[in-house]
Amino acid sequence: MSSLDTDSIRIICPNLACQKLLAVPEMARGEVVRCRGCGSNIKVPASPSQARETIQSAQTRVSGEAAA
Repeated sequence: MSSLDTDSIRIICPNLACQKLLAVPEMARGEVVRCRGCGSNIKVPASPSQARETIQSAQTRVSGEAAA
């Protein structure tokens, strides 16, 4: 594993047409980054626990839309 792998956070672009896997630096926590694939602005979670909360809320939202 290289130092880039350990010093980066992996996030997936929330744009359903893109969903590109992005590796952003650890120092970008809490910041907004731009997806290189589609140009969407993505908020990088400030902490790992915030990332889990974001994933859970997104899953709940998608489940609710599917049920409607």
